[in-house]
Amino acid sequence: MQNVDIYQLLLELLKPVSVPLNEGERIELDPAGWDQVFQLAAVQSVTPLLYDRLKGRGMLEIVPEEMRVQLKAEFRKNALRNLALYSELSRISKAFEAEGIPILLLKGAHLARGVYETAGLRVVGDLDLLVPRQDMLRSAELIQSIGYDGSHVFTEDWINSFKHLPEFVKRGSFEKVELHSTIDDFKKATTFKIDVFWDESVPANVDETGLLALSPENLILHLCFHNAYSHLFEFSLRPYCDLQTVIARCKDNLDWDRIVERAIEWDWARGVYLSLRFAAECLTADVPPGVLERLMSDQGMEEAYQVVLRQVRLVGLGGEVVLANLALYSEMNAVQRGRLILQRLFPARLEMAMKYGVKPDLPGILRVYPKRWWFILRNYSRSYLDVTAGKGTVTDSAVQKAAIVRWLYE
Repeated sequence: MQNVDIYQLLLELLKPVSVPLNEGERIELDPAGWDQVFQLAAVQSVTPLLYDRLKGRGMLEIVPEEMRVQLKAEFRKNALRNLALYSELSRISKAFEAEGIPILLLKGAHLARGVYETAGLRVVGDLDLLVPRQDMLRSAELIQSIGYDGSHVFTEDWINSFKHLPEFVKRGSFEKVELHSTIDDFKKATTFKIDVFWDESVPANVDETGLLALSPENLILHLCFHNAYSHLFEFSLRPYCDLQTVIARCKDNLDWDRIVERAIEWDWARGVYLSLRFAAECLTADVPPGVLERLMSDQGMEEAYQVVLRQVRLVGLGGEVVLANLALYSEMNAVQRGRLILQRLFPARLEMAMKYGVKPDLPGILRVYPKRWWFILRNYSRSYLDVTAGKGTVTDSAVQKAAIVRWLYE
């Protein structure tokens, strides 16, 4: 295979068709090279968008025929899956409307049809639905009554401890629903109140439903918050593609002053800055001059941005993305490390119930703890041992990641 930076090439190909490729319009890859591009796109959850970009640039003919057929099939598969999701969403909407419970769509549930040009361009994992906090328990009962499995007996403890209830899965199908009461993960002190999202919501324009969606400004802020604070940049290229698409779709009506002022007021400025800068510099999102400068509060942002660049690149390239707990572990003393390990091995019952879909009552909850231990042993023991011994690149990456985690939450 030619000496090509596959990750950088994927970034170039994901840019809007109107943006000339830095690599030039003529790209020559052998089948092995194209296979790597498509594998990386799959890991990054952007295969349908890549297909659309190649088609729009008239580049499909340079893709090996077998791969071109497969790429088109993946696009159609995602489109059909999303159509099924939206059909189910319409059914859910009617059931909730009959009970007088409003629904505000979050993330992919809104983006795929409300922002992207066609529903097949955006991969949607599940249906994230925001409902009023006072209606959460009633909503849980309702979603189960229309065919979704849920073994929990929900109480106010669930609502007060988590931003969403455990995932509901439709019986005999693939559709999954998460009911949210807020978007805040309770880890960061902030002046944000979910009421502003409801007060400024707009019609989602998804079929003939009464579904609501975030205003464009709040949508951008939520995408940045989810990427930065909920997932600490342990994500793929998809959220940056979302930002690029939202900005392009709504650019004539976006109130950037409101975005900046709220990011600062809610203490989200650092996460918003890093997310928007990546989308602007790597995917040519049209962020107006001065916006990033207004969000930049200190010099630490440049160092943090370089960490984000490295981490996003690692997704799917065989590198190890350092998770937040491992990063913080790298800076702890022996006593602190012991406490963290115990916390990860023995989370609170409510947290375990959420993660494994079981009731939090004893003694049944005890049966899932061995699953937790095996998962940690299989996936993270080597990394923790390397950091404990101060070995290799994992330790270096952990130290860098610890710095960005602390910086985000200062």
